[in-house]
Amino acid sequence: MNGYFGWVLLIISVLLLAGCSASGPDGAHTRKPVAEFEKDFREKAHSPTEKEPHAGTHTIGEDTANEIRSGRRYIERTMKQAGYRVQVFTTTSLDQAREKEQEFTQSLKTYPVYKVYDPPYYKIRVGDFRSREEALALRDSLKTVGVEEAWVVRDNVLVTVREELR
Repeated sequence: MNGYFGWVLLIISVLLLAGCSASGPDGAHTRKPVAEFEKDFREKAHSPTEKEPHAGTHTIGEDTANEIRSGRRYIERTMKQAGYRVQVFTTTSLDQAREKEQEFTQSLKTYPVYKVYDPPYYKIRVGDFRSREEALALRDSLKTVGVEEAWVVRDNVLVTVREELR
């Protein structure tokens, strides 16, 4: 029994020493100051590239332009909340799901398209609607163009909220 206790004590000691060696000489973790990161920062390395033509650009609507002219300041946040989406396809094949996701993304440019995995099914869903009526309108228009498998489902949707700063 003493031999077993000795081995356990040795393993615990080694683990404690290994944990202490990860910190600096005074026992505190050594971190690189922010200034060290800032001096290596190259702004051009983080600018939009040809592959990302829309990165960093943002167009504003007339309402937003009027708010800017009036001097009001605000912050926009994207949050998840309960809402509705239109489910347009269901399959157990990942390849089919990717194909349909790409197809709907190209044809429905004004609505976001999501691929959801709910084992064993992959589901393709469209839109971020706060109300069921908005989702029903999209479903009806999809059915008129031949998407027979479209129906409205409850889901957590992404909503942009604008809060005025004081």
